[in-house]
Amino acid sequence: MRSVRACAAYSLPGIPAAALGARTCWRCRARRFDISIGGFLIAMVPVRHWLARHDLKFRFGKLAIGGALIGYLTGIVVRPAP
Repeated sequence: MRSVRACAAYSLPGIPAAALGARTCWRCRARRFDISIGGFLIAMVPVRHWLARHDLKFRFGKLAIGGALIGYLTGIVVRPAP
């Protein structure tokens, strides 16, 4: 039951955030967009190492925020080829 609540807490804000991210993707200029995504991916390397060293546990509220952020970024990054 707890995993269903965790999935709902992550998915419910993540789905509309992905749609918003896709809308943002269509409105950005390609060069600026590519530079932004590249910078984000480079910045995520030390963040992932930091998260791996710390054993973090997230409650449902933080899980919902994380779902919205990941959903938005997924909407931006996953775009059709020009």
